[in-house]
Amino acid sequence: MRDNDPHSGTDTITFMSQSISQIIVTTHGSLAQALGQTLELIAGPQPAIAYLPLAFGDDVQVYKTQIAAAITPDRATLIMVDLPGGTPWNVAVSVANEIAGVRVVSGVNLSMLLEVCLSRQGLAIDQLTRIAEETGREAIRVYG
Repeated sequence: MRDNDPHSGTDTITFMSQSISQIIVTTHGSLAQALGQTLELIAGPQPAIAYLPLAFGDDVQVYKTQIAAAITPDRATLIMVDLPGGTPWNVAVSVANEIAGVRVVSGVNLSMLLEVCLSRQGLAIDQLTRIAEETGREAIRVYG
């Protein structure tokens, strides 16, 4: 296990509690770390969460290996990505097809991430995935 600090820019990860679902946020560029920093600003440090960026020029196989390595065996995991159909999505879906108990949701935003982190205690992974989807949709508002 590695230690993850969204402020450090490292890809290190710590999973402190086995009683909650694990979350991996992976995006194009530094969006994952920015979401992590903002999440901590609002809700404080969160257990069992990793932020994995895909930078320009990164090797996709190495990236896939990093995502798979971040998953704790026998632990439900929700991978949250930025865009459906993008490389983070495609790689996360590939990992989910290979590892049981992994779900993937696209369109990660701060509202979705915050709600998932604050709601995950005691929830099954499919419930958590539905919360992510519903919160992401409900967070979109138009004024005027």
